[in-house]
Amino acid sequence: MVLAVNRLSSRILQRCKLSSLALKTPQNNSPSTFRSQLVFPKGKTGTFHGYLRAQQRRHEDKEIWNRLVLLERYGPYYNHAQRSDDVDAEYWRSVASAPNIYEALQRLIADEHVSFKDHPLFPAAESIYAPQPNTTNLPPPTWLTLHIVANKILNAQHARIALDFSLNQLRTTPKPYRFPLVLIAAHRLLKFKESAYLLEHFDAILDVFTETPQFHYNELLAVCGRLFKDETSRQLILKLLTKMKDTAVPIDKHVASGLGIHAAAYPEIAAFLPTQTASGLLSHTHKARYHVSPNVKGLDRRRRTTHTSKMSMAEAIRALTPGDPSSTRPLRLDSHEWSALVSSVGRDPTVGTEALRAFWDRVVASRGKNIDIASQTAIMDAFRQRGQHEDALIVWKSILQTPGSIDKRALTAAVMSLCGAAQYKDAFETMDAFVFKNYLPSKDDPTWPESRARWIEQRGRIQLDVPMINGIMDRLNRGGRPDVVFKLWDVMEKYYGVWPDGITMTILLDAARRAYLIDPTMELALGQLGIFNPFKRLWAREQLPETPSVAISKMLERPPESGFWHGDWAFINARVIFRDAVLGNWPHLQQVSCPVGTYSPQATSDRMWVTKDRSPELRWPTIIPFDRTFHAYIFLLGWNELQAEIPLALAWMRALQIEPMYRTLCAALMYFGEVARLPPLFESFELRKGQEYGGDYGKLRRWIADWVGESNLPSENMIAAYRRGDGQQRMRWHGRRY
Repeated sequence: MVLAVNRLSSRILQRCKLSSLALKTPQNNSPSTFRSQLVFPKGKTGTFHGYLRAQQRRHEDKEIWNRLVLLERYGPYYNHAQRSDDVDAEYWRSVASAPNIYEALQRLIADEHVSFKDHPLFPAAESIYAPQPNTTNLPPPTWLTLHIVANKILNAQHARIALDFSLNQLRTTPKPYRFPLVLIAAHRLLKFKESAYLLEHFDAILDVFTETPQFHYNELLAVCGRLFKDETSRQLILKLLTKMKDTAVPIDKHVASGLGIHAAAYPEIAAFLPTQTASGLLSHTHKARYHVSPNVKGLDRRRRTTHTSKMSMAEAIRALTPGDPSSTRPLRLDSHEWSALVSSVGRDPTVGTEALRAFWDRVVASRGKNIDIASQTAIMDAFRQRGQHEDALIVWKSILQTPGSIDKRALTAAVMSLCGAAQYKDAFETMDAFVFKNYLPSKDDPTWPESRARWIEQRGRIQLDVPMINGIMDRLNRGGRPDVVFKLWDVMEKYYGVWPDGITMTILLDAARRAYLIDPTMELALGQLGIFNPFKRLWAREQLPETPSVAISKMLERPPESGFWHGDWAFINARVIFRDAVLGNWPHLQQVSCPVGTYSPQATSDRMWVTKDRSPELRWPTIIPFDRTFHAYIFLLGWNELQAEIPLALAWMRALQIEPMYRTLCAALMYFGEVARLPPLFESFELRKGQEYGGDYGKLRRWIADWVGESNLPSENMIAAYRRGDGQQRMRWHGRRY
């Protein structure tokens, strides 16, 4: 078996050797020796890095392709990306450090280095960056354009933007790099199955100038040959074959053999291909292709990795014990197998804390200082999930001293462990030190105390995501810091590039409710008196402008001062945000009527000292509320004496087809009953006569029974029990009591 694999490996590697197209004179190429280097096949030569290396060898100017390869592998801070004769090298490097093409183009458009005409994704008002003063408005250099299109594509939308950006920059791109630029964009589009979008712009791509049409057209044909057999792929291949016929460009036989499925399905495609029998095409099409590992011992490695991932705790400890006679085989593993073993043991729910700690001590004694970051991250996450935050932080300190880069999983486990140990300031500063800051200040902006160059170096490289920001906001909220939750909500979009979701909205509503519970202080009392005082700014303390990172760190150094947010009670702002998210995303809900007649906008306005609710805005398209979001909203209304709005919130849930939780119905009836019940004498009289409950409370009960069914309607005894023991002080969700 091993000899057969080795023979197959040598045969495939011989076929994938570089051809004469890699020589310095690409015009004198032999079409029979052409080999395509694509992003789609598996294996070392099939990666996008392999494609860039092939471009580097085949083009006469190897310097820019070498730089692109280094950028793809090492990032924009490699010294090859900054040239001594380029006065704007620091600016171009900051653009190259953007996490994706959308963020990079926002920066270039704001500084007027790139301009789009009527592009739907880049209106002028959407840019979050301030334009640079005194810019020379030079177009981005060729290496930066190639780097953005090649290495900053994360999804299908980015791939479409890449093609638009490539066609936009053709005029300023040197001629030898124009077709390679659009060819890279085509690679990115077809990786995310955006063939329809490629077809819309395919004529413009075929009109791009190329000095080596044989190589470029055959490479593009090989890319199109990887598409699924459908009408879009047929049109793409036919257009390209027609162009090659009109320009007398020969079709490489190896590329033609990859079009077997399309040629067998569409006779018009088969007419363009070199003479070949149908049986030969079909035999090549259905030939079994095997992935060849770059490592000669790859099969054995995968076999041993599977074995280590299935080892039990006892087997792992026996194998790690030196001189243990019961150990059948020593653990001679590489770094990948060690991480697989540690992850398997850490995810095992039957392994207790003491056994896990003993296992890790054996691993440390066996490996010494050769433990990689992946293995340490797995054990740190295992300690965190078992509530052993001190052990997790010990491992985190060891990770900081280990050479290598820290990934998102390690950072998330460290931040959550610090929050679990109630070290909120250290948790935020750790997260802020590693994550990418989306906002880039202006060079001469006096409001930022740090220099721009230092700010660029401290932006971080890990892209913050919604689960991480939700995790730290939830733990800050449970730790009694709703004021920091409000500050993170204000800066998460502009500063970190993260949009809130339904869980973030739920945490914010609960934080607004908890802000009301902050112990009264003199500053809070004065603040309540000065909410509508027009002279309160006269005695406001003068403070130097700070970055959000410094401001939040200083907030965590002292206890919360008040439960205010933007000069108002926190529940007022949270209610406005929730209404914008619900009524802005679903405007038809504004026509939903309240199921009972207690709701009065005037009563709500009197409670919040405002004239009337403003019209909802479409500001939060990413917030999709769910049952727990409405649960937190109903608690916020009941806690702040806005019980009259609870039936309307239930009507929104019903219109959105969100099934309520049983405890949500209990809370809604409990709070609404405080203002809508009839006096006890009238209730007992109606019950004695066998009549239904009267008043708005009875109407709401009948409306809920019609919605969820009589069997799911909480009884009065259940609501009373909920009020006594399972109410706002005992309800648990993700460990939160309310």
